[in-house]
Parts: sequence; C-alpha cells; structure tokens
Amino acid sequence: DQLNNRSNLYIVALANSGVGKDHPRQVNSEIAYMAGALRGVGDAFASGEGIEDAMFLHQSMLFQTDEIDAIIASVNRARDARNEMIMQILLKMYGASRARYPLRKKAGQTEPLVIQQPSLTLFGTAVPQYFYKALSGRMLNNGLFARTLVLDAGPRSRGRTPATTPVPQAILDDAAWWVNFNPGGVHSGNLSGFHPDPAVVSDTPEATARSDTIWALADDAYEDAQRQGDETKMAIWARAYEKVRKLALLYACSENRERPQITAAGVDWGWRIVEHQTRRML
Repeated sequence: DQLNNRSNLYIVALANSGVGKDHPRQVNSEIAYMAGALRGVGDAFASGEGIEDAMFLHQSMLFQTDEIDAIIASVNRARDARNEMIMQILLKMYGASRARYPLRKKAGQTEPLVIQQPSLTLFGTAVPQYFYKALSGRMLNNGLFARTLVLDAGPRSRGRTPATTPVPQAILDDAAWWVNFNPGGVHSGNLSGFHPDPAVVSDTPEATARSDTIWALADDAYEDAQRQGDETKMAIWARAYEKVRKLALLYACSENRERPQITAAGVDWGWRIVEHQTRRML
C-alpha cells in the first residue's frame, strides 16, 4: 500500500478438538493445486534453516502447520540455537517482506545470498489452552505474538450430514490470476538477483481519513498501556494498525483484482477484526 505494507500475514486459528481445524488447510491446498501454485504451500517446519531454504526457492509461500503450540513450546524450552532460530527468522521474515532478507553463510559459498522481498504467510492452528500455555513472557513482549492475528473458532456445533462443496469457480479464477500477476517483471535471471517491483495500491480520500482516525485510536491504546507499564499490551497495540492496513490491502485485492483500491469499507473491516481480536488476545 502507500505506507509500504505488504500482504503477508501470521494467523493462528484456535479451536478445540473435533471442531474442524484441518478443513481450512485442505481448502487452501485445493485452491493452490487448482491454480498451479502448490509449490508455494509448505507444511510444518522443523528448523529456521528449513524456512530460509524454502523461501529462497519460492519467495512467496504459505506455511500451514497444525499444533503450532508444540513449535512455540519447543522454542521456549530450547537449550540450543536451532529452535531459537525459528522465532528469530519468523520475526525477521515478517518485516523483510518490504526489503530484503540476507541468508546465512554456507560452507563453500563465495557470494552472499539474499531473498528479495520474501512474502511468508503463516497459518497455524492449535487448541486454545495449549496455545496460551505455550506462550512465555519473552514471546509476548518480543513482537512475534504481536505480529500474529489470533482467531477463535468458538464452540463446536452439533453433528450434521457433511456436504461436499467444490471451491467456487470465481475463487479459482482469482487465485489463478494472482499466480500469474507480475507487475514489474524480473530485473535479473538468477535467483539471488530476483527483485520484485510491486504494484502500489492507493487509498481513496475517505480511506485515508478513516485510516488516520484508526491510527490515532491504536496510538491512544498504546500510550494507555505505556502509562500502565504493561509491555505486553504495548507490543500488541504497536502492531495493531499495521495489521489493519494489511487486511485493508487484501480486501482491496479481493474486491477488484485488476484495479484494486483501498476503501473506507476495507479499512473499517480490518479495524473491526483487529480491534476485536486484539482485545480477546489481551
């Protein structure tokens, strides 16, 4: 968008056993397969190095992992650098989507390798009580939790006969269109020199005014947390406005793929989600 926010999100969906956490992942994989983008969908990751290697091959990826609480718990219990590296890389990748991400140096490597504007989207699922138990004070305050949008599925519904519903053709058409979207071309043929030239999605005047109002509300909440000396609240509210902008950008791209524009409706939609879920997270 005009503020250089990108479309990558970190989402954790919380639901108790038997609610159906696997279904969204299946739908995402089906859409990616039908659109010819399955190579950009990853499963759980075992190490930070694995994330880097996957992102170097495919600079735009969706990682879908169940029981993400187990990964978080292993990071908190880590006595070596391997698990700690997962958290550090997720933190760095989130912000590197608007710049570049330097890869670790490997044995025998002469030239430094860089991922230009990596777009890592994370969709994790977990049981609520295990997810919140896995979080530590350090993780609440260092920014990873604050960068994440935590969604609650709510109670399990009663059983009913399942229906096999295909993915609507309109969604498949949109997905295929975005797979082939390349506004700026490629400046260099090799992987290390690949540098996307992103299209900028502008605001309507009404969206800019509404966005400024919401920014002030998020800042007010941050300053209130600062007066309370609550570092966790400060960390989460510091990222709230950025998440609103990301959601408004996705709203615009979904509304009109060929001529997207961020509208007041998209900004308000993003704020309703972020404000509600931020207060639930806290």
